[in-house]
Amino acid sequence: GKVYIMSMKLQIPDMTCAHCEATIKKEIPKNDGDAEIKVNLKTKEVEIKTKFSEKEIIQLLDQIGHDSKPLG
Repeated sequence: GKVYIMSMKLQIPDMTCAHCEATIKKEIPKNDGDAEIKVNLKTKEVEIKTKFSEKEIIQLLDQIGHDSKPLG
């Protein structure tokens, strides 16, 4: 099966539209093909299962122009 190292919840305050959601859902798998991403536009939260650390994902989102913060 797949190996997930991290499961994290992040808030992305400026994620307001389906386009932002699509960008995020496209960008993370480029770096981690097994990543699972759930996006909630209402709460501006994204749940990610990935082999990357939270810090790395935050940096990745920052590179595509999205500030994000951990929801613990």
